Amino acid sequence: MSSVKITLFQGKFRLDRLLGKGGFGEVYAGVQVSTGEPVAVKLERNKGRCFLFHEARVMQDIQNSMPGRTTPGIPELKYFGQEGDFRILIMSLLGPSLEDLHAKLGRFSLKTTVMLADEMLSRLEFIHSVGYIHRDLKPDNYLLGVGRNVRHLYLIDLGLSVRYRSTNGEHREMATGKSFVGTSRYASLRTHKGFSQSRRDDMEQLSYILIYLYRGHLPWSGLRMKDREAKEKAIGEIKQKLTTAQICSKCPSQFEDLLNYSRKLEFAESPQYEMCRILIASVLDTIGPNVKHDFQYDWVNVRKRDNSPPAPAAMYCDARTKGDGKQNKSEERE
Repeated sequence: MSSVKITLFQGKFRLDRLLGKGGFGEVYAGVQVSTGEPVAVKLERNKGRCFLFHEARVMQDIQNSMPGRTTPGIPELKYFGQEGDFRILIMSLLGPSLEDLHAKLGRFSLKTTVMLADEMLSRLEFIHSVGYIHRDLKPDNYLLGVGRNVRHLYLIDLGLSVRYRSTNGEHREMATGKSFVGTSRYASLRTHKGFSQSRRDDMEQLSYILIYLYRGHLPWSGLRMKDREAKEKAIGEIKQKLTTAQICSKCPSQFEDLLNYSRKLEFAESPQYEMCRILIASVLDTIGPNVKHDFQYDWVNVRKRDNSPPAPAAMYCDARTKGDGKQNKSEERE
């Protein structure tokens, strides 16, 4: 266990067990003492760049945008502050990530991928509606709920999220020559080229996630390069070289349509979320006449067979690499 105390903030919260750790610090499962509610406690060492407090303020801003209402698919921020050598963020405890489940199952069925696409798109539409872009979408950052919310999908790790509108409500201007931000496997082509990100880049990231979840890999998966910047450049070159048909090989045509649509969006253009939702949902018709979005995901059937409940999330945020880039757990396995 780390050097922080077992209880935090005058005994309001208790740490129970370590869920994961990396370059950023540590993540614990804990309890809010007054209510007995399970929580996730993220600790970031009090040195270097401060991602955690930025994430907390984004979560706070999102919650304040819907006073008196639960923010759909965003974990509840319980507390944040500093104690000892750590910055601390406390939020709702969630279940496993899509990456955790994908690693266990190998790949997802087409039905499960399409149902997840609807959920992931809804979360993305929501954070866009309150003025933010995520900039680091990946299966690691989509987590299942627990208990009554086990069917719901949550979007986490808002440490790289930024507002896409200025204080006067105008969309920010596109900039070039920007440092890489995000995870190279899922980053948009324009991010590799140094353009500032907007809603269209989140949509392109979502397209890559769908391909990965269904097919089990992306064309640039498996590059073994120790130098992070060299790997980012190499992946960007592959994305540039391949056609969208090649990228979406062995996937439904709707996946390619979504990728093409995302890449053709203008910088300040608002995605047509409902159109995208209908496009992806149409894949279900190709599976069978009676296939519906019934939340019967692949892992539900696995749990029924082995009678095991979903495990808590192994990691609520990934080990951060130097600079703005981030290391992906799925990339670590390759």
